[in-house]
Amino acid sequence: MQTINIITFVVTLCFLARDTFAFVLVHQAPRNVTKVLTVDNGGQWGTWRDPHFCAEGAFAVGYDMKIESDSASDDTGMNGIRLECHFKSNGHFGGTVESGVAPSGDWLGLTRCDSGLGVEHFLVSFSLQVEAETTDDTAANYAKFMCRDFAGVSSPYEIVHKPGHGYWGTWGSFSEFCDPDSAICGISTKIEDVTWDHTGLNDARFYCCPF
Repeated sequence: MQTINIITFVVTLCFLARDTFAFVLVHQAPRNVTKVLTVDNGGQWGTWRDPHFCAEGAFAVGYDMKIESDSASDDTGMNGIRLECHFKSNGHFGGTVESGVAPSGDWLGLTRCDSGLGVEHFLVSFSLQVEAETTDDTAANYAKFMCRDFAGVSSPYEIVHKPGHGYWGTWGSFSEFCDPDSAICGISTKIEDVTWDHTGLNDARFYCCPF
């Protein structure tokens, strides 16, 4: 399969010694992308923002969402998605990455893959809950993911932040899966700028990378 070389800026959290760490800026760090994951029910508004990637050798093990409550006069639903990255070689924290993020709402907190018997599991597929066009459009409202071990030996399983759904819309089908020996390593989001009927995050793409 042809790989896609993508250049971006990545901040890596490097562990230097016991109980110490330092942030290191990795300038124009490349990742080899073997698959781009998409869904067919994303919202129609907004523009795609630049992709951002985990550091080389790190992959997404969990996610967070920025959600606006349903009390707003102009509801927007989901406003951002953030990935938590771990290094495959040692399981150490590798920082967080996000693409475009709209201004409304609050981050809910991390939802992470289960890792049993010392084998780390990674994000490999996703689905969006999206509201169809209406009088107060919100577009994407919630996201959920499938997890699996990196090699693809274990069966994939779903993770989703409680209560398991957003305020409006219906769930679409899951995207394709990352191939065995690859996992989600990056994200790009489609964000509508603030307007008279703001929708926040409309759609997302996730990138699969090999180790």
